[in-house]
Amino acid sequence: MDTKERGTINLPEGFDSLPKPVQDFIYLFLEEHRTLRAENAELRAENAELRRRLAQDSSNSNNPPSTDRFVRKSKPKSERGKSGKKAGGQPGHLAPRDWRLVSTIRNYRRDEGRPFGIAL
Repeated sequence: MDTKERGTINLPEGFDSLPKPVQDFIYLFLEEHRTLRAENAELRAENAELRRRLAQDSSNSNNPPSTDRFVRKSKPKSERGKSGKKAGGQPGHLAPRDWRLVSTIRNYRRDEGRPFGIAL
């Protein structure tokens, strides 16, 4: 290791008084530390970009809705309040299933007690 390369790193005072193998070890350690910090900064930037891209969907990008991932979005709740009335139809109103019963009763009465128009 020549002194020109060591000039790029800030070395503590008294560094020159250390034995040469220790100086070389410290220099290599500081060089590796600097490269690892640069690599870490690059990886953090890449991670932030990938997270930003992962958070995109059709609502905040130009992608069509068919490209959205299978993440169920919460539906907005209705702002309508309860009316206080009971559920169902009005009293006395016949449902379609009740009309079949009514027509069966009419057929029974019309045919003088013989169900479904059977003539004997």
